[in-house]
Amino acid sequence: MRVRATLIVAQQDLKSSWQSDDYFRFFLTEDYRFPSSLISTKSENDTVKEIFEKYFNVYFDWANIDLSDFRRISIEDCEVLYSCKIPPMLGVEKSGEFIPMSKKDEANIEEFYGRTIQRLFRSF
Repeated sequence: MRVRATLIVAQQDLKSSWQSDDYFRFFLTEDYRFPSSLISTKSENDTVKEIFEKYFNVYFDWANIDLSDFRRISIEDCEVLYSCKIPPMLGVEKSGEFIPMSKKDEANIEEFYGRTIQRLFRSF
């Protein structure tokens, strides 16, 4: 069985109006996907750490990463979804970008990921 770990990282600026594009953003890689990797010989935590450190200039231990969802894609494939929020900071991303909620539809986000994004948007 193959297990894919996917990470949704969001930024929330509570000083901005909730209607502003700066209020809530989520990260996508250069090809407009969420960072992910197959869990293989490394532990689950090491895999998520590797994903995080590949895309962000922030210490992994600083982020409060939660298990958000799980799905079985096929008999042989599963996906574990992790998420976290980090404060808005300049230069936090090594590659990829944070996009505002207003561009969520343009990015063709699957409902599976959209549910977690909505939960992150509504939480403080």
